[in-house]
Amino acid sequence: MNANETGVVLMNMNTAQPQSMMSVYKTTASNGIGQVWFMPQSLVNNSKAAFEASGLTWNNINTSQPYIARSWPRISSAIGSTSTARGKTTSTPA
Repeated sequence: MNANETGVVLMNMNTAQPQSMMSVYKTTASNGIGQVWFMPQSLVNNSKAAFEASGLTWNNINTSQPYIARSWPRISSAIGSTSTARGKTTSTPA
């Protein structure tokens, strides 16, 4: 994680489930070349769609299946922020 990214969110799964999903998944691509995946293909495809990668968009997400998505900034940080330091509350306008 770096200071420019907000992280990720696990959708339709808890924090233990990705570890239990991890395994060796072998498939053959349409060109006949073998592929090895460490997560289920449905999770990979749904996550690619959530990040709008590999030509997929949010329209390709199966919302009933697990996926990993971007963690969007909180609305308060986009509008302005409020912080408390030493018992004093300060606000920063947008």
